[in-house]
Amino acid sequence: MLEGLSRQESQVTFTHAQDPTKHGKLIFDNIQNYLRQRDAQIGWENTLNIGIAATYIKLEDNDPKAFDLDDKRQCLKENRRHNITVDQLLSFIDNDHIDTVGTLQWLHVLTHYIPELHEWKWEVSMLYRTRGANLPLPERATRVHPLASSGKKETVTTELKDALVDFLGQMGQSQDNYLRRLVPVGGDGLTYEKMLQLKRYLQFHSNPFEGFKLVEPTLEAWHTEWMGLSCNFETHWGALLSDDPATLGHSAHKIDHAEPANLSKVDYYPVAEVAFLTLDLRMLDCWRWVLICFLQDYNSLNTMGVALHLELRTSSAILSCYMLRKSYPISKMWRLLHESSIDAILPLEGCIVPYMQIRVQMNGQILCPKVVLGAHHL
Repeated sequence: MLEGLSRQESQVTFTHAQDPTKHGKLIFDNIQNYLRQRDAQIGWENTLNIGIAATYIKLEDNDPKAFDLDDKRQCLKENRRHNITVDQLLSFIDNDHIDTVGTLQWLHVLTHYIPELHEWKWEVSMLYRTRGANLPLPERATRVHPLASSGKKETVTTELKDALVDFLGQMGQSQDNYLRRLVPVGGDGLTYEKMLQLKRYLQFHSNPFEGFKLVEPTLEAWHTEWMGLSCNFETHWGALLSDDPATLGHSAHKIDHAEPANLSKVDYYPVAEVAFLTLDLRMLDCWRWVLICFLQDYNSLNTMGVALHLELRTSSAILSCYMLRKSYPISKMWRLLHESSIDAILPLEGCIVPYMQIRVQMNGQILCPKVVLGAHHL
């Protein structure tokens, strides 16, 4: 029965991958299974089984031109990236969307940690789904189909090639019969690097299948996020007993969290919990100063009937103050003023609240940023 279900599943995958109107993605990674011999017998020994496991994922609602092999080769011939500039790359970033999500994140922290503001949690959640939504995906399950595993090693280039040919064969693609379209193949950092290396070795093959020109290596987002988290902890951990509150080690010590065994390759979920908890508490500390300055306490914030749009405006001001993407040029101006000992008032460009200013003392010592709201805002 199990063999029959397996054959049926493989036939579904084979048919879907061969359809020119449908698209899919391949994800694979190396696997290890340690076989321990429980009984002592002559010739019996513990062994480590190494192989590769792959999964085929169905992609829906895609533009067929995005998978066109000939269109990709034509774009490479045009070599338009030769004329690209840094300003053009920066223009591709949706800064307005980043500001919106950042503002909502400040509100999210405030409404989730302050009991008097829990009634606003639903409104903030709806703002994420409306104002903060950007190309939302339809609510449906992604269809995945596991492929037959391979006994090859991905660290060996020749064996990786054999494994990819095997997986593509299960998807109905072979040397003599294949579709001239790109097949996204994803994996972790090592898998991605080995696939790029393999494509360089086979780049002079005229047949697109033999040269793996059909394979489009992609680095999985989960691995990028994990490595980014590891880099942050390795760089900013400091010492567990450090007196510097800017280090993650100092914050981890305050909440009785042990130091990760390997800072360069951390366990994602427990370490991510520490990182996000530290971020939330730092944001709450910033909120504390704002509420003390203008509303005195959290109860008055609720009883005064302050509208949610006012809190959005205040959140935008805090975002501009503590998370401004122009922090580098602003800090450069601060240093120039500090060296010249000039008394000045610097308005922060791009702030939603127009009365936000940073004051610099006569002797050049920079004070903490000060948020000044006009009376009409309250």
